[in-house]
Amino acid sequence: MELQYKLDYTKFSDKQIVEKILAEPHDEEAAVYLLHDRYAPLLNSLYRYFTQENFWFDDCINELFIHIKGKDGSWHALAAFEWRSTFGYWLKKVAFSKFKDLLPRLIENAGRNVSVDNDNPQKPTLQISDRGETTEHILHKIIFINT
Repeated sequence: MELQYKLDYTKFSDKQIVEKILAEPHDEEAAVYLLHDRYAPLLNSLYRYFTQENFWFDDCINELFIHIKGKDGSWHALAAFEWRSTFGYWLKKVAFSKFKDLLPRLIENAGRNVSVDNDNPQKPTLQISDRGETTEHILHKIIFINT
């Protein structure tokens, strides 16, 4: 999916794009361009260092975006970058740290267990993985265990 932007960010240097992001009002579109277009190959190869599964890549990029933006929207992490190295090197270091922390949690929760509680406290709560199971198979488990 190709993203459409208001500006042609390919004409801007990394520093000019970062200045656009940090200036009021913050240019989030420029940040999306950096992560999803300009540095996508670097972030993809870094992601591949941890796993070959494509499943979590978008989650990792979204979490990286949120980290750089900051929960309060101040772009504090980006503002702290002092241009002592290339922007790509800084982004690689930040992304490596974020992916390293995030991917184990994402992979561990890949089963996304669904809890099915019953009214009988004597029966254990049923945990059903939603990965690769048909609705019929899940219903069979629910009916079999809860009867």
